Amino acid sequence: MRRVAAAFVLLAALAGSANAQKEPAPGGRQGFWIGFGVGIGSAGLDCATCGEDRFSGGSGYLRMGGTLSQVWLLGGEVNGWSHSESGTDEALVFASIVAYWYPSRTGGLHLKFGLGGMGYAATDGTDELTASGAGYILGVGYEVRVRPNLSITPFLNGMASGNTELRINNQVVATNADLRLNLVQIGIGLTWH
Repeated sequence: MRRVAAAFVLLAALAGSANAQKEPAPGGRQGFWIGFGVGIGSAGLDCATCGEDRFSGGSGYLRMGGTLSQVWLLGGEVNGWSHSESGTDEALVFASIVAYWYPSRTGGLHLKFGLGGMGYAATDGTDELTASGAGYILGVGYEVRVRPNLSITPFLNGMASGNTELRINNQVVATNADLRLNLVQIGIGLTWH
């Protein structure tokens, strides 16, 4: 039995060694990638009559894409936030096309730029308020390689919309009103390369 276990360990080590030679060097980027992250988000509405209140809640993202070069990645990303208080449930979603720029070919620091659309919904069980509009995302993160194809990624993202269309119970209240949505996220994610 010990010989079988020793043979299994030896085969696993050899297979791992051969597989490691096929993987890119740590810090190298190539091919398809996918990741997700969780953290805390702070959302706010910006308008002439709004208060300056911000609300914190659970937040996260899901992203995937391809590698253009050692310093540029391109992909799609969905960011979300939710908050419940006093019988009102709120959610904010931002979907975008994003580009990631790495100043160093082998370093983990990256900046993110993207364009997309943002949607907000709040309901108290009776009435529903929704708003949607085009927006942008800016972010910064740092990939810490824990395996040749896996990184832990602390991140900070900021998203904001342009003027939005506001609806109450699916009836348009204002189109292109002076109302903008924004979200700041901080957290940690995992990225598979």
